[in-house]
Amino acid sequence: MYRRSDKVKLGRKHQHRAAMIENQVRSLFENGSLKTTTPKAKVLKSAVENMLVGSKRVHTDLRRIISDKATRDAVINQLSNVSVRVVKVGFRDGDNAEISKVEIVGYNNPFKMSGDKK
Repeated sequence: MYRRSDKVKLGRKHQHRAAMIENQVRSLFENGSLKTTTPKAKVLKSAVENMLVGSKRVHTDLRRIISDKATRDAVINQLSNVSVRVVKVGFRDGDNAEISKVEIVGYNNPFKMSGDKK
């Protein structure tokens, strides 16, 4: 009997896919938003939401991903009322892949310096 695979493989092997998702999660928390293809955005949203489950006990992987120890506590304290939004932006030139913007709603970014541009 055919059973559907529950993982989106994104055309990559397991280790490459895991590293890519971890890097995207880190970039998302450092910048507050991220533009990527729609399939990657959907996987990224589910990964971040799985890490945010249980607002009182933040997932260990997320603690590792947030690498700056000085601001780690400031980040973890505000994660209880955070949500992730995926907004379709358009299509990429060249291969016409659909591009989406992943945003963290309700997140005050402690990594952003006051002079940084978005």
